[in-house]
Amino acid sequence: MVGGDAERAREDPDRSAAIRRSLRWLWFSYIPVIAGIGWLVFAVKQWAGQRGVFLGISGVMLGVVASAAIFYPFLRVAASGRRIAGMSVGTHTLVAAVLGAAIAVVLAVLAFAVAQT
Repeated sequence: MVGGDAERAREDPDRSAAIRRSLRWLWFSYIPVIAGIGWLVFAVKQWAGQRGVFLGISGVMLGVVASAAIFYPFLRVAASGRRIAGMSVGTHTLVAAVLGAAIAVVLAVLAFAVAQT
C-alpha cells in the first residue's frame, strides 16, 4: 500500500499528536552518540595500542545504547504495531540496547585484560 503511513496518520489525530510530542526526543538522541565519539578520540589518544581502541569503542557503544533509550519514546509511538524478526519494535530496541551494553562491558574488560601492545 503506497502512502499507508500517511493515510493512517490522517485517520488517527491522537497518534499524530503523540508523534509530534515525541519528536523532541529525536534531537536529544544525538547527544550521547556525539559524546561517545568524543570519548573514542580521547581514549585512543590517552591509552596507546589496543587498550585505547577497546575503551574508545566501548564508549561509542554506550553512547549508541543511550541514544536508543532516548529515541525509544518516538519509536514506540511512530512504529506501534510493527514487528521486526517476530518482536515488536519496542522489544527489539530493548534487546538491542541490552546486547549493546553487554558488548560495551566486554570491550572495557578486554581493554585491561589483553596484554598491552
